[in-house]
Amino acid sequence: MTAAEPAPAWAGPDDVSIGRQLHDIVVPQLFVLTTGLTALHRRTGGRSGDPLVADLVATATQALGDLRAISRGEAASSVDRVSAVVARLESETRTVGQLTSCAVVFERSGDADLPPDLGLDLIAFVWEAIANALRHGNADHVAVFFEVRESELVVSARDDGSWQEPTDAWGSGIRGLEDRARRWSGEVAVSGSSEGTEIELRIPRAGVPQGRPAR
Repeated sequence: MTAAEPAPAWAGPDDVSIGRQLHDIVVPQLFVLTTGLTALHRRTGGRSGDPLVADLVATATQALGDLRAISRGEAASSVDRVSAVVARLESETRTVGQLTSCAVVFERSGDADLPPDLGLDLIAFVWEAIANALRHGNADHVAVFFEVRESELVVSARDDGSWQEPTDAWGSGIRGLEDRARRWSGEVAVSGSSEGTEIELRIPRAGVPQGRPAR
């Protein structure tokens, strides 16, 4: 963030500090990673080379663009419909199946417009659920369901891993999701059994603002 790029009106001192750190520290690191992956992709034959490398390049490039936008106080890449959220996640999670034994599948019932920030929060929710399934559940399969109902939006992630009571090791991730849900007057529920774990997010559609939620 430079003097020519003033912080937006909604940004507080903490936002500005975080934005500068992202711009000065994380963005250069991710740029190096993206450049290295691109070079590796070219060495393996470009378009006819390893599709895993191509997916890693695409994901790193997306992340670099989003971080640059966030560091300037802008929104990350807009995701303004439920169908767009699912499409982006399907693209991003292909690599998970290639690098691990865990398969991730998506189902969607209905579609709806979303404020951009809500779309990004939904993506964060799903990624946290996948990370939990891999880190703590040793899951082989994660099924993610998006359901657009008349009164609410429901997103659930179910895995076939081993169920564990939430601990500090992964509870902080769930608490972060609860904070995101509260921004939209929603709630998160976690349940499990010998068959696996389910994390569910419910957000009421009534009163969801078409812009930034209350901070």
